[in-house]
Amino acid sequence: MRNNYLKGFILSLALLALTTQLHAQELHFMPKVGFSLSTIMGLDGSARSGANVGLSGEYLFPNERYALEGGVYYSMQGIQQKQRYLDEYLTGTIKNDYINIPIYAKYYLLKGLNVFAGPQFGFNVRNKFTLDGGQKKHYSSMNLDKVFHLFDFALCIGGGYQFENGLFFTVNYNFGLTDVLKEKDIQLEGESATIEIQTDDKTVRNGVFQANIGWRF
Repeated sequence: MRNNYLKGFILSLALLALTTQLHAQELHFMPKVGFSLSTIMGLDGSARSGANVGLSGEYLFPNERYALEGGVYYSMQGIQQKQRYLDEYLTGTIKNDYINIPIYAKYYLLKGLNVFAGPQFGFNVRNKFTLDGGQKKHYSSMNLDKVFHLFDFALCIGGGYQFENGLFFTVNYNFGLTDVLKEKDIQLEGESATIEIQTDDKTVRNGVFQANIGWRF
């Protein structure tokens, strides 16, 4: 009897170990780094270039077609504008940095070719305006924390390719769905410059294009 219990116990441990190993094989970790072009829709200006870096986890379902992916990323966002200072137009940059948490539903179309979409929760961690350039190399900066909301919600769509050796590439666009400005038509006085944020749009939203490279473990 005791031998039967012992055999059953050993068999249960073996099954548990096998199940754990199978689940571990379906879960992958994916560090990635990439390039971003961001804008703030509703404000005049051109795109700001920056970087994004982070780590995601992908759960691949047994059919190897469907997957869920969630991650945490640091993303440099914002916009560039021309601001008049004295008798010159200088480059003004609104620098909004976010900690973004996307959750993707992913589908593998053919081999490593995949598409994905899902919501993204963003938390604003840095707001700064810099004004620089001109013949005299002017420079000014000021904090914009009181101008922008802390939270941002976006819809992300994109696609990528996963190589068998682990290397992957992705491109995606994040459509902001919430207003990022606390107030409209704002004028702030800095040490050596004035910044004006004016918009006629009711909702001012983020828009971010990203291209990434990473490795799936």
